[in-house]
Amino acid sequence: MTREELWARFAAPVAAYRPMMFWIWNGEMDEGRIRDQVADLAAKGCGGFFIHPMGESFRLEDFIRGIRPPYLSEEYFDAVAVAVDEARIRGLYAWLYDEGGWPSGTAQGHVLSGHPEYTAQVLVLESVAVASGARPEPPEGAVAALGWSRESGVKPLELRGGGVEVPTGVTQVLFACVRPVEGRVNLLSPAAVARFIEVTHERYAARVGQYFGSVIPGIFTDEPAVVGRVGSHAIPWTGDMLKLFLERRGFDLVPLLPLLFAEQSVPPGLHDQYEPHVVAQVRCEFCELWTDLYREAYWEQINRWCETHGLIHTGHVGGEDTLLDHGRQGFGHFFKTAGALHAPGVDVIWRQLMWGQDNFG
Repeated sequence: MTREELWARFAAPVAAYRPMMFWIWNGEMDEGRIRDQVADLAAKGCGGFFIHPMGESFRLEDFIRGIRPPYLSEEYFDAVAVAVDEARIRGLYAWLYDEGGWPSGTAQGHVLSGHPEYTAQVLVLESVAVASGARPEPPEGAVAALGWSRESGVKPLELRGGGVEVPTGVTQVLFACVRPVEGRVNLLSPAAVARFIEVTHERYAARVGQYFGSVIPGIFTDEPAVVGRVGSHAIPWTGDMLKLFLERRGFDLVPLLPLLFAEQSVPPGLHDQYEPHVVAQVRCEFCELWTDLYREAYWEQINRWCETHGLIHTGHVGGEDTLLDHGRQGFGHFFKTAGALHAPGVDVIWRQLMWGQDNFG
């Protein structure tokens, strides 16, 4: 390539090297408006766009009104087909987006509609003070029971019908219980994520799949997150994690379960009986487990679907710009989750562009 040819390419780059706009869809999205806006994007030098639908009830305080026609309706997919067709005519790329707002994973309630079994779960501790000879009944959702006193420390107890038998010297019983988080999808569950793919990705494939890999290069996922946080009062959970922990991490988690929780969530003095490095090790081992489950259920499963359909899986997790957020935003090990994307991205928004400032303010 000559210098003149290189300069010519910089002066008039092909669509793939021009800006791609996040095109927010809210309000009435009729055919005329869609075609006019795509034409406007082309006239202003854009190389394409990401269709970014705001669900009809998504954050109305910020976006005034949601999309019409309703998100994921047949009329909605008709509108998507119009946008893709106009992109084809104009020589632009039409990227898809896997949610009706954000965070990705719920399809604005469609995943859980008729499928409550896909609701996200967390593990919590419920403490019961006991006297000698007591047999407390396990609460609903209990997966483990632990006896505790300052003198005897933590002792695993057997969960069984008729109440938990409490040994002499135990003053409290800690029940580890699974609790649902209403409105959130269990992104640690392959079946729940398969449902998400069914109601979003598969329907795009049925309507505009003939353009996959050409006019439609890929699909964007936006800030999916696992519910719960190690070191808080509610821990990420799914299925039989105690069994999975033993199989994958190589030791029994049950006697150490209280170490996953904040000190305020366990009896006073319990954490003090362990060296700080033990607490840190248990938490790190558990974070590795749930991150691996998340990578397998969400990121890798959607990657495989995209690869089968000739699409690039791109997006971002949210909070990737500050290290502290890596532990509290629900995406776990950054390179195992967001790093699994075909084209990992990050948010760059106004508060992150204040050059010379010490914080993002």
